[in-house]
Amino acid sequence: TSNPSTETQSSSLVPSTFVENENVGHITPCDMDILMGRHKKKTKLGTMLMQETLEKYYDEYEAANQNKGLAGNIEKTSIAQKVLAHLEAAGVRFLVTGSDGFWVEAPADKIHNKVTQDFRNMRWSRKKKSL
Repeated sequence: TSNPSTETQSSSLVPSTFVENENVGHITPCDMDILMGRHKKKTKLGTMLMQETLEKYYDEYEAANQNKGLAGNIEKTSIAQKVLAHLEAAGVRFLVTGSDGFWVEAPADKIHNKVTQDFRNMRWSRKKKSL
C-alpha cells in the first residue's frame, strides 16, 4: 500500500531555486534569490553568496577603478559580469516586484547596476571603517 502524502510530496518536489507560483510567470522567492527594492525581507543564502562573491572580486574591481576612462569602465563591467556569472551558476536569481505586485526576474541592466552599486557601497564602508 502506498502512502498518498509521500507520493504527493515526492512528485511535487521542485529545486528551491526554481519555485514558481501556480499563476504563470509569478515567482515565489526562495533562499537563493536576491530580492531587489525597498522592503524588509532579505533572503539568507542568496544575499550571503552575493556578499562573499563581491568580497572575492573587490580588489580586482578597485584596481580597475583606478583606471580612468573607457578602459576602466570596460574592466569594471567585465568584473561585474564575472560576479553575475558566478551567482547565476549557483542558482541565484535577482527578483523585483512587477507592476502586478508579484515577484519577477529583474532586467539585466538593473542587476548590473545593483552589483556595481554594491561594489561602491563596499568601498564607502571600508573607507568609513578606516577613519
